[in-house]
Amino acid sequence: MSHPPPYRPLIAGLFAVSGLFFTTALPAYAEPPTSALVSEDLIGEIRDFIDRDIVRLSILNQNQKYSDLDPAAITALDQQWVAELKADEKPLVAATLSNPLSTYLTRVQAHSSGLYTEIFVMDKNGLNVGQSNLSSDFWQGDEGKFQKTYPVGPTAVFVDDAEFNDGTMTWNAQVNLAIADESGSTAIGAVTVEVNLTELQRRMQARKDVKTADAEEPAPEPVVEPVAQPAAEPTAEATPAPETPAATPAPENNAQPAESTGE
Repeated sequence: MSHPPPYRPLIAGLFAVSGLFFTTALPAYAEPPTSALVSEDLIGEIRDFIDRDIVRLSILNQNQKYSDLDPAAITALDQQWVAELKADEKPLVAATLSNPLSTYLTRVQAHSSGLYTEIFVMDKNGLNVGQSNLSSDFWQGDEGKFQKTYPVGPTAVFVDDAEFNDGTMTWNAQVNLAIADESGSTAIGAVTVEVNLTELQRRMQARKDVKTADAEEPAPEPVVEPVAQPAAEPTAEATPAPETPAATPAPENNAQPAESTGE
């Protein structure tokens, strides 16, 4: 009867331990609840930094610049962008990344401290107007981020499915909003903000922990200040009457009476 080599149980044990490790490690990278994390508060924060003159004016200028583009011209611009990514000369890429809107979006992303990983604004054609990072294409008109926002209306919101980033080991989701004109009645473009859901969940949990700790901390007992006692009045002691000095007796008269002389 043959016996298994002595190292087989060791290998089996290693696989068992490895399986246990990966099983316990997976929850740390489990997909977070996107719908619960992408709240109205978060969307309000995004609208706050998008509802700015620099955003609207940049979109309106490009809408006017590319007002007569047909589908073939849009495709040509997108192909030019892709080709420039591999070329030494990058006129379209450089002009887009260096414009005032891209500078503004880059600052917004930096100030988010890792919450926003990418921001780009699109015009009415779905072409990029400004962006915080270099993108792989210039036209977004064939994607849900544009098709489910700008054509829908000025208040449209579309949250895409979360995706796991193997490089950063984080979950991310793109939050897409239509951008309205100053009156708020007409859509003029759209914005995509990629949100780090892992970081967002961490921040929300941290705030929750602080609130819980504050609620559980007992209220400090009131400090009772001692009541000041009035100073004791000095006790008046009886002052003895001054002694009257004894009367001094009159000195005795020792003078002898004078003798009379008879003549």
